[in-house]
Amino acid sequence: MDFELTAEQVLLRRTAREFAEGEVAPVIARYEEAEEFPAELIQKLASLGFLGCLVPPEYGGAGLDYISYAVVVEELCRVNGSIGITMWAHNSLCSGHLYLFGTPAQRERYLPPLARGEVLGAWALTEPGAGSDTAELVLEGVRVPKANLLGERGQGFRDSKRVLEGGRIAMAAMGVGLAQGALDLALRYAKERHAFGQPLAGFQGLRGMLADLATEVEAARLLTLRAAYGKDRGRPVMREASMAKVFASEVAVRCATKAVQVHGGYGYTREFPVERFYRDAKLCEIGEGTSEVQRMVIARSILEAR
Repeated sequence: MDFELTAEQVLLRRTAREFAEGEVAPVIARYEEAEEFPAELIQKLASLGFLGCLVPPEYGGAGLDYISYAVVVEELCRVNGSIGITMWAHNSLCSGHLYLFGTPAQRERYLPPLARGEVLGAWALTEPGAGSDTAELVLEGVRVPKANLLGERGQGFRDSKRVLEGGRIAMAAMGVGLAQGALDLALRYAKERHAFGQPLAGFQGLRGMLADLATEVEAARLLTLRAAYGKDRGRPVMREASMAKVFASEVAVRCATKAVQVHGGYGYTREFPVERFYRDAKLCEIGEGTSEVQRMVIARSILEAR
């Protein structure tokens, strides 16, 4: 088993990290305080090819494998979850659905502008009486032309499950990124903050907590990459994706909670970025199927396995 990234994947990770740290981190707080969509940052993502990660080159995309894709999502979310989820929802849910089930004409029409970032994709799944999203989409008197039917009529739920399989890998990668980002902030603060004549990192109880978090982050990363590996090989990975998603989501919440605790009173003020991780991490337990839903998927899979 080879646990090393390829040279191309290492370069891709470096590119994503440099963008997140150099372009996103210095300005994202300003956008959030103003409640302004970071359109300029999204266009920069497009210029790097990150809005066409899963779109094949013949439609103007990068045609990345899922391991590479998960690496990019993790690096973006390690700095900011909102940038990361905007990128991966556009890729996994919108472009991914069009590529998997679109007709040749639909692919030719929609995928190139999506891959170039000329338009931003979204995906409507949740219905009023079920689901986990609090956004509203109202359709009144809408008639859909036959040319715009995506996939076979009556097979929307089946197709959506295929899309969610890849989306949950991306959500798991987001959880890993948020967890790593929160842990990084906790480690930095524990080294800088002094109490009783020594850095916080000198206290044995805190060291043990940080060690546990680092171990859980690494386990979440490996689960995510295993699901991505299977996806790249064309295997059904619904169970693996759900395992990665539920575990990484809950690790992200634990890391963010403990990171706030390490920061003490500063942890829940906007003077320190750790409070944003605390807010963003909770979404991972809700979106793309709640943790409860993931456990239902996993239980059904293992109980029905031969």
